[in-house]
Amino acid sequence: MAINYPTTLDNFTSTQTTQTTDTPANAGSGTGLSPVLNNLNDAVTQLEAKVGINSSAVTTTLDYKLSGVTGSDKATDNTTFKIDHNAAGTHKIGVVDAERYAADAGSTDDYVITLTPAPAAYATGMYINFKPNTSNTGACTINVNSLGAKNIKYNAADPLNNTLVAGNLYTLAYDGTNFQILTPTAQPYTAPITWTPSPTGFSSVTVTRSNYLKIGLLVWVDIAIAGTSNNASFQFTLPFTAANTTYNSAGRCVDNSVAQTTTGLIRTNAASATADVFKLADGTTFTNANTKQIDIAFWYQATT
Repeated sequence: MAINYPTTLDNFTSTQTTQTTDTPANAGSGTGLSPVLNNLNDAVTQLEAKVGINSSAVTTTLDYKLSGVTGSDKATDNTTFKIDHNAAGTHKIGVVDAERYAADAGSTDDYVITLTPAPAAYATGMYINFKPNTSNTGACTINVNSLGAKNIKYNAADPLNNTLVAGNLYTLAYDGTNFQILTPTAQPYTAPITWTPSPTGFSSVTVTRSNYLKIGLLVWVDIAIAGTSNNASFQFTLPFTAANTTYNSAGRCVDNSVAQTTTGLIRTNAASATADVFKLADGTTFTNANTKQIDIAFWYQATT
């Protein structure tokens, strides 16, 4: 019988219980054991050639093809197979998700994790799964295996407070510059944050309220300032640098100790963290005397 393996499987004929040896009577007839044993011998020879010897240099053997599959390239079971895009840009099959998971052991928004095995470098498209030890308060970073801290972003902007909640699991993907959050906490709530503005144009001044919320690049400001004027100008610092020049109603204004009957104007300036305040919407400045005051809430767009 011709041997077809490894192109196709062979079909061997079972021997009979009375077929114990070749005899002069059946020699050459194909009914003895010799044809069966010869076929089995040929099949074993084909199997050995296909599998190959240890450290085989024959490129068609299984031993040669599997010689590079070691360590982390081996799958641990048949339920965790996946394709992994590694730092070299090649593709490996059989890397389990556990190799891309680690828990943060820090106590700040600068998260630090250690993966095993360690990635050689950051690569665009790589992903990690991690558990933060602390909830974020706005901007945060992550450092993987001491490769360097990278900013964490959500929709290309700094995440809101509690987008990453301590003890929860998150998946991040590296875009070549930042790690993007793929699995944020659903619409986290955050209370207004207080910042300290620096008003100018006063001999004495009191900031009675200065709160903001940042949603992506949009910043909502709620502020109240009052004091004794010593300059016609009125400025205060914003919590974030403005991306554009914008004009907002200044709400309630007081100039020279007199409440204005029409709204004033707040102007944010492009690429500046300082806003200008005017007592009238047409840009009329305050007087250099007595009390001047604003009480206003408005939106503007930040640069980052």
